Amino acid sequence: MMLVCVILLGCSRKIGEKQITATRPGSFRETTSVGSLMRDRIFDSKKVYSFFEGNPIIEYSISDSSQTERSTASKKSNSFWQHVWSGELFDELTGAAHLTKIDWVELTMTFIVDVLRAEARVINKSSTVEPFKWALWRNYLIHRFSLDPLVSDDHIRSECKKWQQEQNQKRESSEKDFSMIAAKRGCATFQS
Repeated sequence: MMLVCVILLGCSRKIGEKQITATRPGSFRETTSVGSLMRDRIFDSKKVYSFFEGNPIIEYSISDSSQTERSTASKKSNSFWQHVWSGELFDELTGAAHLTKIDWVELTMTFIVDVLRAEARVINKSSTVEPFKWALWRNYLIHRFSLDPLVSDDHIRSECKKWQQEQNQKRESSEKDFSMIAAKRGCATFQS
């Protein structure tokens, strides 16, 4: 049980340290960490809502993994606890991250940011879709179209439009094709 707690703590640290930047029209940029957003959501939610006010363009900072691999190799810190804190132990235990090339830390981070972003849109009256529902559909579309978790909203919109055009050209799709129905509903929810 202690090992599970240590792994979860290490995972939350990896998510909390990720940086995001909100860019608004007029070249106003603001950068914060996901951990700060989560803390502010609990203690001062107005800060979170002001960060996402005006539906800004969200950019995620990507760390250079090759540089971090070189620095950890040079330090030669292959201790068990370094293995646990880096998240590699969880990846080895589940095996899913190596098989499917999914970065679960990035997926979790984008899901948290999407929920906070959608919540701010509802508070600002620019959307009526439930925040959790919007974030889940966005996550589904990322998987459906095999996109990078840090993809922009514009790219998802373009994939939805392209997919909808392909479906309109086919027009012979069955009403019981649940994957088509799910993608159609996901695109409609995401674009609302």
